[in-house]
Amino acid sequence: MGPTARDRPRGGVRMSGSCIGLLAALVAEIVSRLPGVPFAASVWASSLLVVTAGGVVLKTRLPATLRRMPGSANAPQEAPQTGMATG
Repeated sequence: MGPTARDRPRGGVRMSGSCIGLLAALVAEIVSRLPGVPFAASVWASSLLVVTAGGVVLKTRLPATLRRMPGSANAPQEAPQTGMATG
């Protein structure tokens, strides 16, 4: 059985969380390679910063994005086509 419209909020959170994790790994990798920066501290600090910022963005922007998606319960509905010309 495939995903349904009911699964979109969880799927959106999972997908966004995955992207946030990948971004945190990228930033941690870059920061840890800077000369003179302690490895463990740079990885922890940069990961915490990116995950916290990503969580704030996820919490504030994802609900509005999911509402605009076609097929969601709160998506703007288009007027039904009647097949009759108006005017």
